[in-house]
Amino acid sequence: DLSLKKHLTRDIWNRVTEMIRLPKRRDNGYLENTPENPNISYPRTPLSAVREMELFLEQLFPKLPDIAAPSLVIHTARDPVALPEHSRQIFEKIGAEDKQYLLFNFDRHGILHEEGAERIHRVIGDFVERFV
Repeated sequence: DLSLKKHLTRDIWNRVTEMIRLPKRRDNGYLENTPENPNISYPRTPLSAVREMELFLEQLFPKLPDIAAPSLVIHTARDPVALPEHSRQIFEKIGAEDKQYLLFNFDRHGILHEEGAERIHRVIGDFVERFV
C-alpha cells in the first residue's frame, strides 16, 4: 500500500531530521546517537542508511502480499524507534494464510537481549517448531 510506505518513510525521515537539528550532528555524513544497547548498536548512524531504508521499503511493500510462507511479526508496545502500528500494517499486508502478530509490553527497540528476551526466544522457537 502506497500510503503505508509513504507514512513509514515520512516517519523515519521526520525522526532523522529531528536528530539532524540537534547539536550532536557531524558534518561528515553521520549522526551521533546514544545506542540502546552499545554492545550491538553503533554510536553513529550514516545518513546514507536512511536513504537505503527508504529504497528497501520501496521494494518491500509491493511484495508483502506475495509472501506465502508462514510469517511471525513481533513488536513492542512502546518501541522508541519504530511505531507498533507500522508493524501491524505490514502484518496485515503479508499474504500468508498462516501468520501471527505479537505485541510485547517492552519499552525498547531491541527485544532479543536483556530482560524478557527469553519470552521472545520461546515464541520464535514455538513458531518455528510448528513448521519443521
